[in-house]
Amino acid sequence: NRSIRIEVGTKGEIVPNAFTPNDDGVNDTFRPVFYCPANALTFRVFNRWGQKVFETADPNTAWDGKIGGVEAPSDIYAWQMEYEALREGTVQRFKKKGDVALLR
Repeated sequence: NRSIRIEVGTKGEIVPNAFTPNDDGVNDTFRPVFYCPANALTFRVFNRWGQKVFETADPNTAWDGKIGGVEAPSDIYAWQMEYEALREGTVQRFKKKGDVALLR
């Protein structure tokens, strides 16, 4: 008999570095992708002047590239998130930040 050991919850997340909200069904929204359930999530996106343009506490809610219902311009936007996740058998708290290119 062969056995395979699978360790769950050791991978982090993927946060894309670009998206194209042009309604073609490919890369139309921006959000982190988690390999394991994330709790206590706060995900925010800011424009180049530090103004918050998007915020969610739902890991399944993505930014559609609009600000107040109006298409945001092509630019680099900063993001930051805080969340808790089970990693290596314990619940750990993470803070991450980066940027994303919105391409139209």
